[in-house]
Amino acid sequence: MRRFAIGDIHGKYIALEQCLERSGFKNEEDRLICLGDIADRGDYVPQCIERLKHVKNLIHVLGNHDLWLRDWLQHNYIAEGWLNKGGNQSIEAYLKCRNLINKHADFLYRGKVFYVDELDRLFVHAGFNVHKSLKENNVDDLVFSKKMWHALQKEELRSVSYRLENGAETKNQPVFIGHIQTSRKHPDLKPVCRGNVWNLDQGAGRNGKLTIMNVDTQEYWQSDRVNTLSI
Repeated sequence: MRRFAIGDIHGKYIALEQCLERSGFKNEEDRLICLGDIADRGDYVPQCIERLKHVKNLIHVLGNHDLWLRDWLQHNYIAEGWLNKGGNQSIEAYLKCRNLINKHADFLYRGKVFYVDELDRLFVHAGFNVHKSLKENNVDDLVFSKKMWHALQKEELRSVSYRLENGAETKNQPVFIGHIQTSRKHPDLKPVCRGNVWNLDQGAGRNGKLTIMNVDTQEYWQSDRVNTLSI
């Protein structure tokens, strides 16, 4: 089994298809870890989720946009500021396919706030508070906060280690995140590594590219710039 991680999809269906095709991803054989934010900013969130549901070994790590969409799908609740952050596009898309609302609410409900694989590699949307165990981290630490990545960029942290609960720290294992677009500081749109942390959000939510990486080899593939794509 090959293992892949994919960055923030943000409803960009063609970009998702390009990444899966260019990486040679096999739905029945390979594992795909979504690093969160399937939702918002693109017009095809329902189509993206339907496509991902065909992946047998899918791990969905929740992003903040996924949580906002889940609140609306389940409870018709609109979080403050969500509409201006792409929520309006998700709502419009689901009003055209209401039959998927309950199914996709269940899909998002089954998402994880972090995932540790069999090789102790950590997959999380935003990062974590390095002074707490992963189980002690709250949703804000794992899904919303940008503090860890900013500390790595400023070299206040050289690398990160984690512990699940009260056990020994897991050191120097790769950590994969999304959430913070790298495209402004890195206009080449390549994945960015700081210490042992890979950031795979290359701005597909704006005008950048979607990235998929084989986490065993760290080989990666990307979509075209999303602003050049149309469905």
